[in-house]
Amino acid sequence: MLRLKVKRLDPEAQLPTKNHEDDACFDIYMLDKIAQIPPHGIANVGTGVAFEVPPGYWMDIRPRSGLGFSGMSVHIGTLDAGYRGELRIAIFNHTDRMMVLHQGDRIAQMRLSEIIATTLIEVYELNDSKRGTKGFGSSGGGSVFQAKSTESS
Repeated sequence: MLRLKVKRLDPEAQLPTKNHEDDACFDIYMLDKIAQIPPHGIANVGTGVAFEVPPGYWMDIRPRSGLGFSGMSVHIGTLDAGYRGELRIAIFNHTDRMMVLHQGDRIAQMRLSEIIATTLIEVYELNDSKRGTKGFGSSGGGSVFQAKSTESS
């Protein structure tokens, strides 16, 4: 079992936890007493913890589904092995009302992943595939980014 070092930077900080043994991610808790996020605004909140990510690994900061259902989202981030500062979380309010978070609220999730050693190789051609260069909407239903014609035929 891999051991991940975590340092409490504030005595009131909560260490990340898993609710179930087989959970893929640890919940991350807010340290700040209160965060008021204005409509369509953003807050940068503290967690009061820092990590020593082992060499060969990276930490993925992810949103929690419960926060998403409330109309807020978390900026997805990466902690590399060399970073030792406080984990801070950017939270976006997508609603038309003021949103309030409190100390101890679960605000994000973290997951540790192994880095796959990769070397980039520049080439002049790529192998063909069934999908080819088809991008957004290529798996059916059209792209949400394509403008629909309002003209009648």
